[in-house]
Amino acid sequence: MITESQVRENMRLLKRKFNKRIMKKITLNLLAVLAVMIAIGLAGRMDYNEEVIYHMSNGTYEVLKEKLGDVSSSELVDEYMQNKEYWDSLGQLR
Repeated sequence: MITESQVRENMRLLKRKFNKRIMKKITLNLLAVLAVMIAIGLAGRMDYNEEVIYHMSNGTYEVLKEKLGDVSSSELVDEYMQNKEYWDSLGQLR
């Protein structure tokens, strides 16, 4: 025969197991949401870089590539946006 203390112990173990499952599901859902947000952020940054480079004159782009060397699109765009007038003036000399 099962005693009352055994029933309580079984209930306590079931509750703990249930809580672990719920926490696991919550954690996995939060990680999925975080991954989606990161992916959207990266895609947005890439679109921004493409847009800035597209509207840049060819001369400016060439001067930037010559002066900065082999850099990523993000680094090129960051440098251009920080000193836009300077790079545009150099690009017009070409």
